[in-house]
Amino acid sequence: MDYLTVKEVAELKGCSERYVKKLAKDGKLESVQEMSCKGRPKYLIPVSALPENLQAKYYKQKKTESGILPDKVASENVSENALKTPIKYGLK
Repeated sequence: MDYLTVKEVAELKGCSERYVKKLAKDGKLESVQEMSCKGRPKYLIPVSALPENLQAKYYKQKKTESGILPDKVASENVSENALKTPIKYGLK
């Protein structure tokens, strides 16, 4: 099972780390609590505890980082210049 740090979940959700910690502390977000080397609680959130859209976003990022998915998919038949050039209709 994959676990994410509070920071990783906050980046996925687009919110603050403090908000994610509060959700975990209040039990609104499933998490595993461990003690850090400084004796403070550290929350690890399983990917399965996230909504499906965030799970998909996480796995897509992982595939892109590992090189399985390309960063940008290029169209085979249409060039970018063809999309920018206006079509002119007119009679001579």
